Amino acid sequence: MRFWNRLLVLIWFVCIAITSCGSSSHVAKGSDAELATFFHHLQDLVANDELDEIKNMIAFPLQTLYWIDGDDSISMEEKQQGLMSEEDYEEYKNDLFYEPVWTYMPQASETEVRQINVASSGSYYKELQQKLDVNSPIYEYYRQYTLDGKVDGDFFAFVFGKVNGQYKIVGYYSKWPVMGE
Repeated sequence: MRFWNRLLVLIWFVCIAITSCGSSSHVAKGSDAELATFFHHLQDLVANDELDEIKNMIAFPLQTLYWIDGDDSISMEEKQQGLMSEEDYEEYKNDLFYEPVWTYMPQASETEVRQINVASSGSYYKELQQKLDVNSPIYEYYRQYTLDGKVDGDFFAFVFGKVNGQYKIVGYYSKWPVMGE
């Protein structure tokens, strides 16, 4: 039961975060050519199932769990269980890049990548921000989808930011945990 409560709260939070005026903003076309280049390159690699190349676009350890402060508090141990190392990537890469990612990410518009307002966000984005270069914005590509036409609230998200001057994937989450639990 705890899992389903957490899931419902997560879906509600993500829906609010995406539609809230102050929580995120679209990446305006051309506003960050580096980000657009990074995202389009990632899309091409996903479309061509080049998972070993994508590994170079990830800042490890990659956080693969999402949490909501207060409503979905998790322990430091649980957060650690969600950290994917480079070695773990070999085992779990097909869980990160699965059919819905192959279907939706390659055809996504760069306007679907949103800048996250970290100051008004919870500790999830604040912890990811610590991995980034100073003053680097944090961006997210979030996709909600249905399987077989059923409204069941499936989703995945990739979080990006600059690490050592280059855009990297710094976070990932989906309806189902990739690691841990």
